[in-house]
Amino acid sequence: MAQRDIKKARAIVSDDSDSSNSTVIANAPSDPQYCKRLVSSPLPSNSHDLNHLVYYRLFTENIGITSKKPAFPSDPYLGRVRADSVAPPQTVHLIKRRLCQIENIDDYLGSILFLSGSSLSPMNDTERVSILTPGGPGSTPDEPMELVVKLSFRDRQRPSTKKQAMSPKPRYIYYSPYTESGGIRAAYPINPDAEDSPSIARIDDNLVPPPHTVDSVIRCISYVEGFPYSFWHRLFIDITNESPIGDTSKTRLTLTSGGPGSMPERPLTFVQAAELKQRKLINYSTSRNYPGFLSVNTDDIIYIDGVVRREPVTGDGKVVRIIRAC
Repeated sequence: MAQRDIKKARAIVSDDSDSSNSTVIANAPSDPQYCKRLVSSPLPSNSHDLNHLVYYRLFTENIGITSKKPAFPSDPYLGRVRADSVAPPQTVHLIKRRLCQIENIDDYLGSILFLSGSSLSPMNDTERVSILTPGGPGSTPDEPMELVVKLSFRDRQRPSTKKQAMSPKPRYIYYSPYTESGGIRAAYPINPDAEDSPSIARIDDNLVPPPHTVDSVIRCISYVEGFPYSFWHRLFIDITNESPIGDTSKTRLTLTSGGPGSMPERPLTFVQAAELKQRKLINYSTSRNYPGFLSVNTDDIIYIDGVVRREPVTGDGKVVRIIRAC
């Protein structure tokens, strides 16, 4: 009676070194012929492929960088990793940690992961990614996942961060750099001997970081030209346009054959913001105590343009602080 009431689970595990098909079954019959048929049966099409590879590209917030484990010798910017080398349950956090370990990146917590090049926003760290499923994210070299990392001082010394980097099949974005005072010579001009015409340079669209918006292009150009990124840098379709490209954080730059930015004869116009504009981290609060024209809280980030306003902050009108306008 006890043997009929208490059933022990039998597990049958087969691992053929020549095949990735492995099956685990509980409460299976002990018939050897049944086991043989079961192990030799193909897995269903929706099962997990443990030998499957995940492809990815690596970026800083400014530009694409080479992988320490390239998938192919012909493309040093494309990396790959075995899907089953990522710890379960294969969340975004664990994928980032694995990729950063492979790439020898210290700050995996500061990295962000995009599902593909078409994603406008990164994934949440707690999301689970179906990388073990055939056809899942990053399963082909043509649709790799994209990891944006923050480099430490040691990481920044790696040669992969060079400013003139180009991918194996570059798609050039041509531009002419300006300040608000006029045209300037590009850091790496393609027409270095042109004295009487605007300086023209180019970046590789394949190395523009995610989410590949106009703001991403501005970041990449700023990095290549050697000056800090600023919210006020502007990108125009060409020098004749009255207004810069708007909504830079959401708008994507579409290159068409013969269109703006696709050829040296039709470069985009990049205008560097005035040098006085600076990014400031606030370490005091005025929102509660001083009802002035500029209310800020501790740890707010503001941008200043050098305009100074003297503001009374006491009852008798005495100026005790100078505040700069945004």
